[in-house]
Amino acid sequence: MTPVAGTSPVARGRALRVATVVGALIVVAVLAARLLLPSSSYPPGRLVSWQLQGYIQEQTPLDPAVVRVYVAQWPSDPSMQSSWLVPEIQDTPLRVTITLHTSDAWASQTIVGMYDTGGSIEVRLGEPLGNRPLFDGSTLVPSQRTQMTVVR
Repeated sequence: MTPVAGTSPVARGRALRVATVVGALIVVAVLAARLLLPSSSYPPGRLVSWQLQGYIQEQTPLDPAVVRVYVAQWPSDPSMQSSWLVPEIQDTPLRVTITLHTSDAWASQTIVGMYDTGGSIEVRLGEPLGNRPLFDGSTLVPSQRTQMTVVR
């Protein structure tokens, strides 16, 4: 760094310290974002967004560690309906993020028809959900999902 005419060594030292602190804060912010924001190892084209249904009592899973999620489109091929989605769960004390992605078998399909009536799958969590919020991890910034009615 070449000294600027008219600046004192004290001012240059202060500027260097400020630049160092700002750089360190940027590095810490990037590392915190990588650790705190869930990320999927699957490409965006294989991620599937989901919603929570407002279930009636008969549809509600009896197990408090199971959550039923709704997907807007569903495969028309009956042989793929039970295996086309794979959940990836990030379970923390403060929140649960469910990222749905298509299975490898589904991704290798060449011609696939979809119903737009949707369907639902049950996702097993590591422990009961309790009061923790649920997030859909299919987007860059996970979206919080809320349940309308849950009977447990």
